[in-house]
Amino acid sequence: MKRPRSKADRFWAWAVLVLAAVSLLEGWILVEVHGLRRAVGEERARVARSVAAGGEAVPAGPAAGAAVPVRVETLRRLSGLLAAAGAGTAVSTVLLLVLLFRLRRLLPFLTRAAALQREGYGRYRFLAEGPPGIGIARFSVEAGEWTDANRAALALVGRARAEFVGRSVETGVIEADLAALREEIDRLRLGAAGTHFVVRMADGLGRARDVAWHVSCPPGRDGGPRHAVAVLLDVTEQRRAEAERLERERLAGVLEMAGAAAHEMNQPIQVIVGLAWFLRRKVPPDHPAQALVDKLEAEVERMAEIGRRIAGISRYQVKPYVGRTRIVDIDGASGGPGGAPTGGAGD
Repeated sequence: MKRPRSKADRFWAWAVLVLAAVSLLEGWILVEVHGLRRAVGEERARVARSVAAGGEAVPAGPAAGAAVPVRVETLRRLSGLLAAAGAGTAVSTVLLLVLLFRLRRLLPFLTRAAALQREGYGRYRFLAEGPPGIGIARFSVEAGEWTDANRAALALVGRARAEFVGRSVETGVIEADLAALREEIDRLRLGAAGTHFVVRMADGLGRARDVAWHVSCPPGRDGGPRHAVAVLLDVTEQRRAEAERLERERLAGVLEMAGAAAHEMNQPIQVIVGLAWFLRRKVPPDHPAQALVDKLEAEVERMAEIGRRIAGISRYQVKPYVGRTRIVDIDGASGGPGGAPTGGAGD
C-alpha cells in the first residue's frame, strides 16, 4: 500500500519546482538580454559604417530619419528592464535559498513526526485487519460517535452495523457507568494519547457485560479531526473468576480464624460449665442465688451455640456494622438461625 505524502514531502516538492522555475526564468531573461545587447551593437555598427562610407543610414524624410534613434532607444530601455528583471530574479532566488536553509532545520522534526504517524496508522490498520475474535471499533473524539466497527465488536454489543455506526459512544452503556465513560472521553478530547477502563454494556439479550476498553488516539492527519481506535474485550468471565478467587481466599481466611476461635473458646466454656454445675450443687434450691446460677448456665449455653455456629461457617458473608464497618455474618455464613442462605456472598 502506497504511503500518504506528508507535509514535509509536499513542501520540498513545491520548493524544488519553484526553484527550477525561477532558474529557468532567470536563464531565459539572461539569454534575451544578451540577444538584445547584440542586436543593439550590430545596429550601432551598421550606422557607424554607413556614416563612415558617406552614405545615408536611413531613408530620406523626417519620419524615416528618426527610425534608427527610436529603435536604438527602445532596445536600450528593454535591455534595462530585462536587466532589472534579472536582478530581481537573482534576489528572489537568494531569498528562496535562505528560506530553504532556515526550513532545513525543521526537516528532522517533520520527518520524525511523519514516521511516527505512519507507524501508528500501520498498527491500527493491522488491528483492524487482525483476528476476528477481537472487537475493534473506531470513533470520532470530537463528535463522540462510532464511525466503524468489525464483526466481533458488533457481536459484542449485539447490534447491526446500521444500528451502531453513527450512534453515540454511549450507546449500550449501562446508565450507572455513563459518568465514568464521559470522564475518559473528556480526557481524550483534552489531548490524551490513550486510556484504559472497564464499563458495563448491554448485549443483544439485554444482559450487562463487563467490557474493557483499550483506546489509542493518534493525532489527526494534517491537523484534522482526531479518531480513536478502541479494542473491546468482554471480561465478564474474567472478573467473575477473579471474584470467585477472592471469595475463596476470603473464605479460607475466615475458616481459619473461625476454627481457631471455636477451639480457643471451647476450653473456657467447658470450665465455666463445670463451675456452674458446682455452684448448683452447693446452693440450696430455695436460695436467691439459684436464679443467678440459672442465668449463668443459659449464657454459657448461648456461648457454646455461638462457638458451634463459628465452627460451622462454610461461606464468606458479611453484614453492616457501625458506620461503614462490616463484620462476618456468622448466622448467614453458617446457615444458622436467622441466617438462611441468600445465594451470594457479600463484598
